[in-house]
Order: sequence, then structure tokens, then C-alpha cells
Amino acid sequence: MMGMAEDLRQLDRWVPQDRWPHVACPVCYVGHLAVDVIKSVPSARSRRVYDTTHNPLDLSGTFYGVLKCAIPTCRESVAAAGDFMVDVDVDDDGTTIECDFFRLRFATPSLKIIVPPKGTPEAVTKAIESAAAVMWADPNAAANRLRVAIDELLTACGMPRFRNSNGKRRRIPTDLRIKEFEKYAGGVANTLEAVKWIGNQGSHEMGISATELLDGADLLSYALRQLYDRSEDEIMRQVRAVNRRRGLPPKKDKK
Repeated sequence: MMGMAEDLRQLDRWVPQDRWPHVACPVCYVGHLAVDVIKSVPSARSRRVYDTTHNPLDLSGTFYGVLKCAIPTCRESVAAAGDFMVDVDVDDDGTTIECDFFRLRFATPSLKIIVPPKGTPEAVTKAIESAAAVMWADPNAAANRLRVAIDELLTACGMPRFRNSNGKRRRIPTDLRIKEFEKYAGGVANTLEAVKWIGNQGSHEMGISATELLDGADLLSYALRQLYDRSEDEIMRQVRAVNRRRGLPPKKDKK
């Protein structure tokens, strides 16, 4: 039986070869990705050390491989690459073993950090996709691209991007645009401010992790649902329709 897709945060760590997380397929969103092919490539330096010590724990380098959606009607392939090392692990019966560990640095098609609701402005969606494309290699750059998504969203919601000052056209800071937006959608504006702070942290020396970037993506996803998700409206229309009829609509005769 196919299990539910696991959180992408499971990939923000070293993963044993036989316990690769089953994250969601970026194409169908329903199936999970399982390892189809994976290849470890020790670096020349680690290979030279291993040739001297014959200790597998000295091996490290890169990996490449293919993940494949488990849904038979999808079966989309995702190319993956990143870092590789040999380390110790514990198997099911408690025995210590040596095995390959991997850390993801690249995937294409990009793994989805947000599935924007229908109606999300295209510029916002593109900024989110841009963040997803680099998040494993450079979470800080991805955080800055989430900030771009915020600015694009504010523009789509009618918040001015520029103002004239002393005869010059000047860009309005994101902080001020969010404050202005708060007059119209206070809860969404507060959420966007939180995403902005996470984006700011990505510009600092300490930076952020992929897990923290995903925290920001979750918040932005919540804001987008508040603005564009109409699924609850549709459910309530169905509720009202059933209540008016005092039941379901009559079934059509089959011919």
C-alpha cells in the first residue's frame, strides 16, 4: 500500500539510502517519490584516503539519481543530486552497519514548497517556483525569492510599488507596503510580515536552513489560501443548495 507523502523537511538532513523520504510528487501532487536509481560517486581525494586506510567511512563525495512517482498513472521522474558520505547506521535488529548517506542539493522538476490555490497571480507563482528551484543548494537565496513573492502579491492586491518624492520616483519599502495592506486585510498582512522576517534572516550572515525556509513557505501558503482559496465558499454553496431542496437534487434517469 502506498503511504502518505512525507514532509519535505525530512530531506534537510543526511538520509540513509534505504530510508529515503517519500515526499510528494511535484507534478501530480498525489503520489510520493520513491528512489528509482541512485549512484554514489566518491571524490578523488576520499578515494585516495580509502586506498590507504581501506576504511569505508573515509569515502565521501556526490550522488546523482532518479526519483519516480509511485502513482501508476503518473510515474513522473525527478532527477536528484547532492552530497554523499559513508557513515554508520543501525539496522532493524540493532546491528551497527556501514551505509551510504545522502543530502539533497538539487532536484528537477523542483519539489513543491507551495501549491498555490487557483487564482494566485502568475508573478507570485513564478517567484515561489524560483525559490523552490534553489532551496536545497542555497536556502538563503530561496528566502530572498519568497520576499519577491510577497512584493508581487502586494502589487497584485493593489498596493503601490513606487511613490514620487522630490520629483523622483522611489521604491516603497516592503514594510510600508505591508502596513498599508493591513488596512484592507489585517490578518493576511500580519502573515506576510512574518514571511518577510524569515526572508530578512536569509540575508544575514547566519542565514537560514531549508527547514526554516519551508516554515516561511507554509506561512505564505496560508496567506494565499486566505486570499484566493474558494473551496470553502463552494462547500457552503452546496450546503445552502441542499438545505433549500431539503435533500440532494433528483437523480437523472439513465437511458
